[in-house]
Amino acid sequence: MRPPATLAALLRARPAVRRVAPAFARPSSSAPHQETFESFTERYVQFFQQAQDLFELQRGLNNCFSHDLVPAPSVIEAALRAARRVDDYATAVRVFEGVREKVENKQQYQAYLEELKGVREELGTSSQFMEKKPQYLTGRVQASIHGRSSIHHNLSRAFGLVSKSFAIRFPPE
Repeated sequence: MRPPATLAALLRARPAVRRVAPAFARPSSSAPHQETFESFTERYVQFFQQAQDLFELQRGLNNCFSHDLVPAPSVIEAALRAARRVDDYATAVRVFEGVREKVENKQQYQAYLEELKGVREELGTSSQFMEKKPQYLTGRVQASIHGRSSIHHNLSRAFGLVSKSFAIRFPPE
C-alpha cells in the first residue's frame, strides 16, 4: 500500500479529462436533402409500377401529391396503370382531380389531359369526369385542417385515406 501523499500526487499528475461528444452523435448539415425532380419522378414511377393493392396505390398517391410540385406525366401514367391493375376506376378519376388541384392554371391541366390522351383512351377513363369540378372541391374551406392545408385534406379524401371511395370498376377490356 502506498502512502497517501503519493496517491494525491498521482491524482494531481493526471491529465485533465476532456468532454467528448457521444459516438452516436453525427454532425448535421445546414441544408436539408433536396431530391431532384428526376429522382422524384423515377421513385414514384417505380412505386406505382409495383403497387399491387388499392391501399398501396392510394397511399402512394397521397404521398406523391403532398409534395410541393406537380408530378410528371410519366408518374400520372404509372398511377393510372396501377389504378387499372387494382381495378378501381374512382381512383383513376381522382388522379386527374389531384392534378387539377396541383397545376397553376387551366391551360396546364389541359396540357396534362392532352399528354395523357392515349393512356386515357386505352384505359377507358372518359374526359367527362375530368372536365367538371368534383363536389367535394367546390366549397373548400381555406382554413387549416389538422395542421394541413385544405387542398391536402381534400386530396387525402379523394384518394380514400380519410373516407372510403366507391368501388366503381373499369369497363371490361
